[in-house]
Amino acid sequence: MRRMLIILSIPVFMLVGQLFSQTHFGGGKPRFQKDISIIPFRMEGHKIYVPVKTDCSSRPLSFILDTGAFTSVSGETAQLLGLTKGPALLTSGAISYAHLLKEAVSLQVGAMTVDKFRLVSMDYSHYYQAASDFHGFLGSDFLKFFNVKIDYRRKELTLSQKPFSIPHPPFRMPDSHMGPQARPLRWKKKRRPFLIVSEKILLDR
Repeated sequence: MRRMLIILSIPVFMLVGQLFSQTHFGGGKPRFQKDISIIPFRMEGHKIYVPVKTDCSSRPLSFILDTGAFTSVSGETAQLLGLTKGPALLTSGAISYAHLLKEAVSLQVGAMTVDKFRLVSMDYSHYYQAASDFHGFLGSDFLKFFNVKIDYRRKELTLSQKPFSIPHPPFRMPDSHMGPQARPLRWKKKRRPFLIVSEKILLDR
């Protein structure tokens, strides 16, 4: 019997085609109204919809949570918020346009806010499976300021200023039955998180 160790590098971002060089957007400065904030979300299919407030609108918007995407809004949402198009960004695939928006905004999720945040406006016409109130994506360039926990059973998103305590099992158990485990992420070009997975495969000779 021979053991073979395979290392998998899995990109954790939404594959909507080869987009463009991610520069000049995102940024921002976090502001913590509380140490921890629990935000209820709704699910439609496998998509998580999170209420997001901005300083450009009196009503909350509905963003799809995507831990590997960048934060963006549709062209219609940019107009609704009164934001103006800046430089065009290179696109490919099904995405016909993308623009850096000129104005920096404040985005608030629960009690957590990121000020001076730069958004991208892009073509969502190819994204036909979204809900009717879909306004944009909440991505890793926002989430990177916080410790993030997603509870699918309770349908709650938790954003924390401090790391979460993760319980460890009192004894060694088979990998498939182990409790919550911390897994490190590697960041490619400062924006794309990669999860490194090790898998042991037993081969009979």
